[in-house]
Amino acid sequence: MTERTNRRKPFGTYTRWIGAMFLGGILLALLAAGLMLLLSEDSGSPLPPAAGDLSTFNLVYLRAYLRFNYDSLNLPSARSDGVFEIQQGETATEICARLKQEGWVGDSDLICRYLHYTGGDRSIGSGMFLIHAGENPAQIADSLSSGKSKIRQVTVFPGWRQEEIAAALPATGVSITSNDFLASTGGRPDSNGSLASLYAEIPSWATLEGFLFPAEYRVVPGETADQFVERMVVNFQQSLPAGWQSAVKSQGLSIYQAVTLASIIQREAMVEEEMPLIASVYFNRLNLGMRLEADPTVQYALGFQSDRGGWWTNPLWPADFGLDSPYNTYLYYGLPPGPISNPGSAALQAVAEPAQTSYLFFRAACDGSGRHNFAETYIQHLANACGG
Repeated sequence: MTERTNRRKPFGTYTRWIGAMFLGGILLALLAAGLMLLLSEDSGSPLPPAAGDLSTFNLVYLRAYLRFNYDSLNLPSARSDGVFEIQQGETATEICARLKQEGWVGDSDLICRYLHYTGGDRSIGSGMFLIHAGENPAQIADSLSSGKSKIRQVTVFPGWRQEEIAAALPATGVSITSNDFLASTGGRPDSNGSLASLYAEIPSWATLEGFLFPAEYRVVPGETADQFVERMVVNFQQSLPAGWQSAVKSQGLSIYQAVTLASIIQREAMVEEEMPLIASVYFNRLNLGMRLEADPTVQYALGFQSDRGGWWTNPLWPADFGLDSPYNTYLYYGLPPGPISNPGSAALQAVAEPAQTSYLFFRAACDGSGRHNFAETYIQHLANACGG
């Protein structure tokens, strides 16, 4: 009879095996919890949403890296307010390197990885950006990639009326609305009182039409309509040549009348060198008590004509010249009540220094050059007609 021997594993072996499984389970749970924390957007070190095109590896790596450097990511810049310019075609790596070089951030790799994490490195564009004092790398990166800190350029062309300026603002990306701009031009924005003497020349009922100086303006984020309009009027004041006010007063005009005449000249002339000649025609007519008969004043009185070319209706119809408006210089003698556009330097100077001529008429030349033929008599004026 064969003897069987029952050999059993020691109890301690099972205990160690169960313990190892339990410990492994804990480690796996901790690993899973850590992974979930890294993959989450909110934790003790909250981060913004990650870009949707990141791989899982990059997502985990970048979240871990940014959370490990969370304090540095939120460290305020020591620089004061300033402008940072991004060139066309500049890479995110080059941008980050210059941010460090110019002292905006302390670690170019950190802000670059943050930009990669948020997708900002794929959306950042060229331009000039305002960076405020105390902004941290995350705020700087977000401002640059979103464009909210971008300085916008607004071009105001000579001869535009204030409604045209207002309409152009939204297209430039500035935060100033058309309505706010027009409301501001109806006031007298002046933060330090430097415009008091100029404002004294403008009738209290009038807007600032004529004094919104044409130029290229850089508008910083957050600039208000009042601040922008004030800058335009300050620019007008500073752009006047020395002796301009005394020169126009010697012509028998007030400052407001001079700007009004300049605004008509601006709309009539297509070639700057003709402006003094056009000015001489209007001065001669005023001195003789003749009506100015300036087409742009009729266009201004008509206002916006959606079916006829917008603000400056062209061509005018015979019935337009009978429009009963104080701005219609075909019906009313003298200058219109106020400026019809915002003139540039050349038109303003033409009022101060008109050519000395005997011309009373002018009409567009027939060669398409934009120039005019001038005449002393109505007969000569008729002869200058195309085909005449």
